[in-house]
This record gives sequence, C-alpha cells and structure tokens, in this order.
Amino acid sequence: MNEEKSIKDFITKFSMLSESNKKYVMAIQQALTYAQDVERDVKKKQCEKVS
Repeated sequence: MNEEKSIKDFITKFSMLSESNKKYVMAIQQALTYAQDVERDVKKKQCEKVS
C-alpha cells in the first residue's frame, strides 16, 4: 500500500471516530512523539559520552 493511500485511509477512518475516541488517538500520538524525543535525547547523550 503506498503512503498516500495509507494517509487517505487513516484520515477517512479517523473522521469516523467519535470525539472521545479522537482525543484518545491524539493523546497516544503525543505520547509516542514524546517517547521518540526522549529516546533520541538519550541516544544523543550516550554518543556524547563516548566521544
């Protein structure tokens, strides 16, 4: 499945959710973004220690 179709499918399915469920999806997205930022910072600090 190409990326454009995946995005379109997600938007279609997201629009079908109730407002409450949309909030859960957004909260999960924010948590994942935060976790990725923390992981990136940890890896950056580890690389600085090695250097």
